[in-house]
Amino acid sequence: EQSEPVRRRVALKVIKPGMDTRQVVARFEAERQALALMDHPNIARIYDGGVTPAGQPFFVMELVHGVPLTEYCDQKQLPVNARLELFVSVCQAVQHAHQKGIIHRDLKPSNVMVTEVDGKATPKVIDFGVAKATEQKLTDLSFADTGVLVGTPAYMSPEQADPTSMDIDTRTDVYALGVMLYELMTGTPPIDASQFQRGAILEMLRMVREVDPPRPSTKLSTADALPNIAANRSIEPARLAKLLQGELDWVVMKALEKDRTRRYDTANGLARDLQRYLADEVVEARPPSTGYRMKKFVRRHKGQVIAASVVVLALVGGIAGTTWGMFRAENARAAETKQRRLAQAKEREANHERANAVAAADKEKAARLEEERQRKFAEAISRFVKDDFLALTSVEGQDRFGDAGDESLDRNTTLGQLLDRAAGKLRARKDLEPRIEAELCWIIGVNYRGAGDASKGIDLLERAVNLRMELLGRDHADTLIAMNSLAVAYGAAGKLDLALPL
Repeated sequence: EQSEPVRRRVALKVIKPGMDTRQVVARFEAERQALALMDHPNIARIYDGGVTPAGQPFFVMELVHGVPLTEYCDQKQLPVNARLELFVSVCQAVQHAHQKGIIHRDLKPSNVMVTEVDGKATPKVIDFGVAKATEQKLTDLSFADTGVLVGTPAYMSPEQADPTSMDIDTRTDVYALGVMLYELMTGTPPIDASQFQRGAILEMLRMVREVDPPRPSTKLSTADALPNIAANRSIEPARLAKLLQGELDWVVMKALEKDRTRRYDTANGLARDLQRYLADEVVEARPPSTGYRMKKFVRRHKGQVIAASVVVLALVGGIAGTTWGMFRAENARAAETKQRRLAQAKEREANHERANAVAAADKEKAARLEEERQRKFAEAISRFVKDDFLALTSVEGQDRFGDAGDESLDRNTTLGQLLDRAAGKLRARKDLEPRIEAELCWIIGVNYRGAGDASKGIDLLERAVNLRMELLGRDHADTLIAMNSLAVAYGAAGKLDLALPL
């Protein structure tokens, strides 16, 4: 309770005794500074801050008596449109934070508390403890961020779920908003943590990065708990899935795009599309067809459309009688022209079929050549792995790695020894095609990094990059993959000056 200069109940945030490491204190100071930058009715405000007599940092915040967003909506059994109206306010609060140069990085229902002010539901975004500044430092203290998993896996964006990624921007929060919107519609996030055993964090992160979730309407159509989900949204089960089909599916899936360049650019972009849906206007989540735009126009202007249709029908009726005589005369000429054009069309069709047959034969031949090329490529890689990398032989009834005369390789051979052996044999080979050599250099170089000895693989990765640039060009996907692998190896070896340009 604050007694002066005003009397009020507040929330006091302190660091637990014994937890005040330099990194924790730095994040605490960053959160306090982030809150001080913002002033929005849907973000919990900061009032004061300081240090206790015992030396514990603290800050004083607005006290929010509320429950998490999804829990509040279910308790009140809010319909879909009411949930969307509430969610628009959350998007606007996040947009305010972004305008102040703050990325939240841990948006989830438990960090959006809903309280009632004068009987009206008011969401409050809280807990900026892992926030990141885009334009300035939030604190003079430093803390590790690169390579650290920050956030809650079920609500992370794909780029946030990659510990090696340092390129996090405001579209990370847009993705998290998409996950929350998905949960508001279907009752569960796209990737439900309860489905995984404890400790299966790596599998969750892989799914976040690689697996596209089902559309909300599809998710509901197979949900066992659909009756309860629909009841919490005050709608019949069959109508709920149908309501989400189309526009709401488009909006949610655009926010959840794995490629962030295809997501909404801003939280406001997502909010505006939801407002368009609520106003029965065209949403921008996908390029709408002419028929879709027409349907939305008719629904908004039904009275005017009916009146205009009556006028058009009257005009058409008057014109039809006048036109009939002209039509009969024209019809005879058209029949003659049609016969002539039909003969021409048949001749063109025959020519087209002949051309298609030739093109199909050429395509089939090219496909066979490409298939043979890929088969030879795969066989060459397989032979090298079998003969030069693993090379299992049998000596005195026991399987051993390596040539029969190589006593240094046995069942206890390490991955590093195998890689050294393979690298030596690869460097000695002068008969490999450049494409195969590049692939093998890349495979061994990446495995050196995976085995914890990135520096050994650097020359091989450099060779892979050079070969692929010569063969495929700088902008080919395989070249870029090799460049990225080399950059990571440089970084692991401490050569950041070489890694960063790549």
